[in-house]
Amino acid sequence: MPAHFGGTPGGGLFNLQYDDVTGIDIGYLTDGDMLARYVPDAFEITEPVISISYQKCCGVQWMGGGHYSLIALMTPARHVASGTEGAFVLVIWENKAAPILGGREETGMPRSSRHPDYHNLNGTSRRTRATRQGLPGA
Repeated sequence: MPAHFGGTPGGGLFNLQYDDVTGIDIGYLTDGDMLARYVPDAFEITEPVISISYQKCCGVQWMGGGHYSLIALMTPARHVASGTEGAFVLVIWENKAAPILGGREETGMPRSSRHPDYHNLNGTSRRTRATRQGLPGA
């Protein structure tokens, strides 16, 4: 890489500081057999639960202090060969190219473009939605 383009030793992992992150999380029970269709054979679902997580990330230092939003769908799973348990990420929708490319190309996470709206706080209610080219659910 030419010197004037920069470059970072260590795979690009540098100043991963986020100054402010707001999250909204919800989980619900679902049909385990239907959910298993979306999880590779190398994994097994430990609970038939879908977790939906919204995050508004601000002051992202690796983006020059910028911001982005994401919505992730996950399920608790175990890697069959190793026994390691954790959240299996089904998909992450993000509204900026840099985190999509960095997360998908460098770490293999299933990321795609959507536009999670800013969260709306109304008393005890918290809401957000995701659109594609301004169209909900498109």
